[in-house]
Amino acid sequence: MLEGGYCYGPLDPVSNIIVNTVWYDQNFPASKQVTLDMISTTCLWRVAARSLYGLVSFLCTRYQNMSPDQALQQLLVAKCKPDNAVLALVEMQHEAVEGSTPSTSVIEGYAAAATAAFHCNPLAQKEFIGSSDVVSKLRVASEVLHLQDGHPLSCQDLEFLSMSLLKCSSSTSKSCQEEDLAPTKIRKSLYSYIAQCSYRFWGQHERVTSMVKAALDKFNETLVGGSPHLGFILSVVPMSCIWSEPSMDGEVGGYNPWTRDKYYHTHINFLAVCEGHPHDPPRLFFAECGKDGDDTCWCIPTAPQKPDAGMF
Repeated sequence: MLEGGYCYGPLDPVSNIIVNTVWYDQNFPASKQVTLDMISTTCLWRVAARSLYGLVSFLCTRYQNMSPDQALQQLLVAKCKPDNAVLALVEMQHEAVEGSTPSTSVIEGYAAAATAAFHCNPLAQKEFIGSSDVVSKLRVASEVLHLQDGHPLSCQDLEFLSMSLLKCSSSTSKSCQEEDLAPTKIRKSLYSYIAQCSYRFWGQHERVTSMVKAALDKFNETLVGGSPHLGFILSVVPMSCIWSEPSMDGEVGGYNPWTRDKYYHTHINFLAVCEGHPHDPPRLFFAECGKDGDDTCWCIPTAPQKPDAGMF
């Protein structure tokens, strides 16, 4: 998802993220599988920003008289659905009607979107989401799985979607699967930077996982049976607005290298699974953890909300 789960495509944004993620995993599988309890918040920001670049580039390529600011405005009106944004153009005031005539094809728009989003193979993705035959198959799969309803997908649902996407594989994506990519030689400075980022992430991974488990343990003390346990940590946001002070501590710099502020609180969103009901959908929790150890951690479950395309 972090590498190819973009929200642009022929379906609604949430469905596009699911479809693009499964397709990317099929065609560009990771060379090494790593077990994680936490997803990188920075990587989430990156894929969200790249999705936005793709959406804006799609519209600006299709309608060359449209500026990026106008594209953003139309995406807000259309809740980030390019098809609806196109329809909204017709309803704009008369001076903008001339710019609502497409200058390029949809497939060229997706090529621009994939390029702007730094996709590893823009040509393969363009062929995947730009083909009319593929689009019809994706819409059928979306209707069968009720992707827009916001309910969790089962393993059977994902298997059905994977089989549907295998039928949509293009010649370009198949050739990518057959290629044996040789390792790329990089500069020592870049290797050192990557190693440093990896070290910081795993350090944060260990600290945050410990804090979340402590918060869950305190929450479980108030329950009778059915205690939830950690499923996956979704986002970590250090809070420094009021409670920060400069620090030259190396551990502080390793935790958040972009600032020397010492964070007094950290807000964390995570999923938890009930031990007695492993097949139930995971619950979303919010946690706040202080800097003074596990005793300052607490968490509460949040009310589920149906995903809104405008939130992406």
